[in-house]
Amino acid sequence: MEEVILKAKIEFKNVAILVISIIIAIIGLIIIRGNIGYFSWNHNPDIPFLLLLNLLRLILIALPVYLFTMNCSMKRCFLQLTKDGVIGSRKYLFSSKFLQLPIEKVDSILIENRIIDKILGGQTIAIRSASGLIRFICIQNASEFVDKTLEIIKAYKELNQPADANISTNTSGDNLEQIKKLKEMLDSGIITQDEFDTKKKQLLGL
Repeated sequence: MEEVILKAKIEFKNVAILVISIIIAIIGLIIIRGNIGYFSWNHNPDIPFLLLLNLLRLILIALPVYLFTMNCSMKRCFLQLTKDGVIGSRKYLFSSKFLQLPIEKVDSILIENRIIDKILGGQTIAIRSASGLIRFICIQNASEFVDKTLEIIKAYKELNQPADANISTNTSGDNLEQIKKLKEMLDSGIITQDEFDTKKKQLLGL
């Protein structure tokens, strides 16, 4: 089982929005039903007006249904950062996407502020790889998750760059500074003891 470093908190915060939208929908349906009865063919055969009322009714019904399905879908979503990469699952109404990316396969990860996040709360994390783009919405700790992922990506690149790019004729200066950084990564659990020892030997020219 992969060691989980950080879990994304996916939560539907603005429950009040859902409740209010349902109340508006019920009130709207009552009003619209009364208006349609009044503007019947015997009183005012205004077809465009009736079509507009029906359209408004559909919108009022669709809004709470959409928010409810989004809430149900998010409860089955997850996003986790491990030492080796990013894994997650994004559920949609009729489909789902599973994500399992080694850290070296993550092309980019960033935060998007979308309208849906303003309604439901949180922020969107967009993860791009060679296989495409996948978004996770309503992340409450998006900044922390993205920053930690970028930190691990940077550590991976430093650890796996060509050895001769870092080895110099002596062990002073940059090499000692890099060993110090590697020790901090080891203490933080970003790299393993074996990875630290291997890189240390490369830097020392052993």
